[in-house]
Amino acid sequence: MSFPKVRITINPNEYSLIKPGLDLLVARHATALSGSFPNRHPWDRIDPLASNVYRDRAYDASLAQTLIEVRGKLFGLASSRRIYADTLELCILAFALRQLHKADPSLSEQHPKEIIAAFAGKLEKYRKRAKRRAIDLLGKQAYDDAHVRWKRFGDWMQYHLLYQRIPRRGTPLLKQLWRDKRAGMAELIKTTVAERYDCALTEEQINRICDLAIPSLRRRRHELTLNTVLSGSESAKDFLIAFITKRLELKKGPKAPRTHWEQYWARAEMIAEVMRRRGVQQGSSTPLSPDGDDSAQNVPATNGVQPPTTDTVADTGQERLVHVTDQQIIKAVKQWFLDNVDGGYRQAICDEARHQVVRYPSSYARPLISKSLRDLIEETRPTMIHCSQDSDYMNGHIEWLLGWMLALRRDPIFLYQAIGAGYAAAMISAA
Repeated sequence: MSFPKVRITINPNEYSLIKPGLDLLVARHATALSGSFPNRHPWDRIDPLASNVYRDRAYDASLAQTLIEVRGKLFGLASSRRIYADTLELCILAFALRQLHKADPSLSEQHPKEIIAAFAGKLEKYRKRAKRRAIDLLGKQAYDDAHVRWKRFGDWMQYHLLYQRIPRRGTPLLKQLWRDKRAGMAELIKTTVAERYDCALTEEQINRICDLAIPSLRRRRHELTLNTVLSGSESAKDFLIAFITKRLELKKGPKAPRTHWEQYWARAEMIAEVMRRRGVQQGSSTPLSPDGDDSAQNVPATNGVQPPTTDTVADTGQERLVHVTDQQIIKAVKQWFLDNVDGGYRQAICDEARHQVVRYPSSYARPLISKSLRDLIEETRPTMIHCSQDSDYMNGHIEWLLGWMLALRRDPIFLYQAIGAGYAAAMISAA
């Protein structure tokens, strides 16, 4: 297949840079055709691991002939000459330029690196121009096929013709070690995400996380080292999940393990849905969230506690002296749990208090005189809470909590929601 050509001018100085490489390639190719490979990879057929490079190498007779023809176009260049070259011929010229240090080390030292780099950039510019023309005329598939052929032939020349010295045998072993660590990291990422989120990352996402995490761990930017993470401990999995969730959005599958709070809010959503179906909407028009957002639709619920009916608490005839918003009450419940209740009793007190709201909340109502929320909480504080038994401790705090909440609101639905939302906010803050 004939590729479209572009016109490029080669001057004598540029020719002096590519001539040694072209002569080297043609001479060593002729030696290889005779059956001799003095510059083949030194560990070929001796050490399979050390010589495991350029795996896709393949000889191409047509490209070998193109190499000879390109050298013939420029042979004996004494003045600037315009030649026509296609994308494959320009690839050969760039490849020959890269062999300058192997063909003539003294010449590569005489010319500044800037001149060599400028000529390489010129060849690359014309190669891209020829590539675009080839794609326009012959199609992307035809160009890709030719590019793969050149890549394999270039690898064949590197392996069989261009080794000047014996490479270190330890280098492939070190590369294999890092390759094994990367494979271990990819497998750990895959299993951790499947275990914690019941979902699977794509190969592209796994490679991206490996590209970011491994160099970061090698540079000791984290408390854990690379070997510690590869051990697969729980702390290593926690680190990986935190690292991944900062960069990717993971959605939990149906079989993913749920934390205490996710289970809590799942139950809350079930209760909210039941209440919406039954049309139970009195007091606060929407369920309340622990951060005070009126538009939230999460209604906390706990085991064994059913939401109250719409029956209101019997009024004691007392005029409300403290005027606060619903969100202020939830924040006060949150702070009350944090300041006054031991961590081991918080959920039990929350459950029992909501149970009392469902059954007979009016028994906790009493006349009060405080005119601020803080004073109201202090006024209802029991003089002494017996801690000898768990039941005494819980009953004292339940009486205290419902005492000041009933002074603010009489709607059982709101009380039921506010206690759960405040407790959830307290536990989130304490975590």
